[in-house]
Amino acid sequence: GETKDVCPNHARQAKPDDDGDCECDDRGLQPQVCYQDDILGCEYSRGTGNKVDKTLKYFSQSCGERCTCKVQVATTTTTTTLKSCPNWEGDTGTPVTQSRSPNVNGNCLCKEGYICVEDEETEQGADPKFSDGCTVLGSRRKKSNKYSKDCDSCHCVEKPPDKQQSCERRGRLSDDGDNCECAVDRFCYVPQKGRWRRKCKEANGDRSKTKFSKQCRTCICMKKRHVQRQNNAAHDNSCQPSEFCNHKTAHVQGRFDPCVTVSGEISLQKYNAAEQAEYQCIGFSTTCEGHKNVESESVENGNCVCRLGTRCHQKHGDEWTEGCMSTRSGNDRKFFLASSYTNFFRCMQPPEGKRCPQPELPEEPRNFEFPNEDGECVCKKGYRCWYSKTVGGVVKGKALGCPTAGKWRSTKFLAKCGMDKKCECLSLSKDEEPTCS
Repeated sequence: GETKDVCPNHARQAKPDDDGDCECDDRGLQPQVCYQDDILGCEYSRGTGNKVDKTLKYFSQSCGERCTCKVQVATTTTTTTLKSCPNWEGDTGTPVTQSRSPNVNGNCLCKEGYICVEDEETEQGADPKFSDGCTVLGSRRKKSNKYSKDCDSCHCVEKPPDKQQSCERRGRLSDDGDNCECAVDRFCYVPQKGRWRRKCKEANGDRSKTKFSKQCRTCICMKKRHVQRQNNAAHDNSCQPSEFCNHKTAHVQGRFDPCVTVSGEISLQKYNAAEQAEYQCIGFSTTCEGHKNVESESVENGNCVCRLGTRCHQKHGDEWTEGCMSTRSGNDRKFFLASSYTNFFRCMQPPEGKRCPQPELPEEPRNFEFPNEDGECVCKKGYRCWYSKTVGGVVKGKALGCPTAGKWRSTKFLAKCGMDKKCECLSLSKDEEPTCS
């Protein structure tokens, strides 16, 4: 009875939250993840009925010694194989995610104008159903614009338009001229009661799995699964540990285009032997000289590091998008490949809503720079978050606890609240109240 409301020592907090969950410390450059019975992913409060949900960040307090938090070891240059985002090309073969690689938190981001939907488990032979919002790593809430790299049933699809679209955007015009028709191996879905269901109607009112009226604004064509095509007879070649793999054309142009393995994964060192004429092994640079806004000219494990307060951006066409290729991740916010591609990787300051105010004398500054997947910043150990109470724009006092994406908390706060200087982390005990300056 005495340990009922206590989390184990390896947990981030001493006590479980209001849902009865303990939390692994996923901050910083060596985040911890949860293992249950030595298998990645732990059960927590979200599981309902016969369906058990698992997460890398939380675990039920009742799990006991079966659940442990362990440091997630960064990938090294000798074994770097990076998981591609499932369904990143979409059903039409064109990219529907912002990048082929997950971000540093392990999530794939949908392109602008797309939303994420997730397959629901259905009985064999039954029509598939989709739910709005997808499972992500680092949050217990489903997100409308991103999904976990491990979610093979998640898809980015175009947002339902505000007005009628032409058939060409969603399929082709059928022979009768009144309906649109989905491409081969694709079915028509329409949102109903918060779910995507295969119940489209033709112009005459008949239900159809592949056709829908041109007047239907919310009908879209999707297929349930993206099938990975593999050639079992093929094999991969590898670059040396001191090298990374790039497309020959990309290297000449001063940019990076990752190599692809037989299994379809992107890799810094392995590539499909059948396509070896397209690839080239390039030696890592020994200095970061020439790159702007880096911490130093020194190289860390094959990477250059953006200085405090900046994030790495990678060039795609004429645009700069957040997240770079590094030996740690295919979409890294702080690190990028130590290379001669000075006009391809760039460290930039993010908008205010995407950075955290720097706490006083941070023990590990990189741990506190940017908000998590829920847009929250975290107070360092020994600090608590206080919220400024204002009347007519004048601060009248401070209260313990700050707004987050969910409930108000004493250890975290929304990034915008911090940048507006309404939320502040102070080294005070729970019984102390700060004074106004």
